[in-house]
Amino acid sequence: MTTSDSNKTTFKQAGFLSDEVRDEKWKVEKHYEKDFSSCKRMNELLMLMADKIDTNNSRKELISNIINIRFCQSLQSTIILLEYAINSDSYSLIRNMQECYLALACLLQDEDYFIEINEYDEVKFKIDMIKMIENNDHLSEIYKNSKQKTDEFKITLSKQISEMSIKQRPDAIRFYEKTKDDFMTQLIYFDYRFASNTHCHISVNSFMQNFEKSETSSYIKFRGMYEAEMRPAIKKIIDVCTFFALKLDASFFENQYNERIISISSDIYEDYISKGVVVHKETLSTES
Repeated sequence: MTTSDSNKTTFKQAGFLSDEVRDEKWKVEKHYEKDFSSCKRMNELLMLMADKIDTNNSRKELISNIINIRFCQSLQSTIILLEYAINSDSYSLIRNMQECYLALACLLQDEDYFIEINEYDEVKFKIDMIKMIENNDHLSEIYKNSKQKTDEFKITLSKQISEMSIKQRPDAIRFYEKTKDDFMTQLIYFDYRFASNTHCHISVNSFMQNFEKSETSSYIKFRGMYEAEMRPAIKKIIDVCTFFALKLDASFFENQYNERIISISSDIYEDYISKGVVVHKETLSTES
């Protein structure tokens, strides 16, 4: 069943869900066919790793594969959004991938620390939610029949948290601080911070993604991905996929996938050097 031209929705009517955008999607896929192919090859490799990691073998392998699955799901979602040339929402998912890399790097470097900060966060979250109920009249009324149970639970949780030696949250800054001597972590954390402010968080820079001003007028706009932005975004995807896959490969597969990882990334990097998306270190002096 097809939609007649007269019944097709325009971007003004339905935004990125419109027939107008859907009808143009093939052009994006065709124009960036090689770029998307590299992303999909990385996805297939990470899915293969997910299938082969023995989660019954150790706690580290179990948690690593949970992070890997989250990483893959964000990667797949990002590709779907980029095929529609959607901007900031794609960066939100790229940022998720970068955070997954930082979490994996932290876990692999110090498993006990990673577990401890997550256990603290879980207990602290429960205590904070109970306090939120206690300090809010509306919520207190809703949960009044559970007060005795939550009071007892709060005592247990408070005892647990008092006995914890590390009281830190599992967030990107903690992961970075733990692994910042690793150059891959340095690069990914830099990209993570940049994406957070320019696309993901409420900030002046992220607001400006949806605001246009000229000498004569200004307007608010939906934000698609400009042609000059697509390949830099895909490069960030390939960067974090490469580093993430290398970490998994070195930790659980004795580097058996190393050549395949490097082959995928090298193919797209060489293409991007030829297109001027990436400047090779040997040409920096001539580009300056």
